[in-house]
Amino acid sequence: VVVPHPATRDKAGKLTSESLRLNESLRREIESFINDRRLLTTVQVQIVSPRYRWVSVRVELSVISDIEQQLIRDLVLQRLYEFINPITGGWDRSGWTLGTTLTPSDIELCINQLLRDNQFVAKCERVELLVTEQDGQTATLTVPEVKLEAYGVIVSNEHVVLFR
Repeated sequence: VVVPHPATRDKAGKLTSESLRLNESLRREIESFINDRRLLTTVQVQIVSPRYRWVSVRVELSVISDIEQQLIRDLVLQRLYEFINPITGGWDRSGWTLGTTLTPSDIELCINQLLRDNQFVAKCERVELLVTEQDGQTATLTVPEVKLEAYGVIVSNEHVVLFR
């Protein structure tokens, strides 16, 4: 399973489905590299893309001051796009392992850590996870957690930050 390292993303760090597509040239290059090194008894090597699960997050924050809302929103969105990323995401920023489960408590901890590190008087009050399938055509569903199959990885879709 190969997740290409994307060359393009928007200013918030959001990836596109096109940037994650395993092109034929790269697939052949990897296949050639592996074939040159595999055991003779290995029958076949198959190079495939993972099943991408596009995750949107809706968070509700409580803040003391209205003055900091835009700054907090920008920082939270940036952190969500970094955190829910198949290459640079996760807790150690080295990408999510295949088959990972993402829960609202993961998001809440991630955001509260960011708020605390930046000394904002704010708190993550509510997290909602929404999932869209890889093809982008499947309806978006609100889910209690994002549980992935063995060949699945999570990718950020559109996130929303609201204030109480």
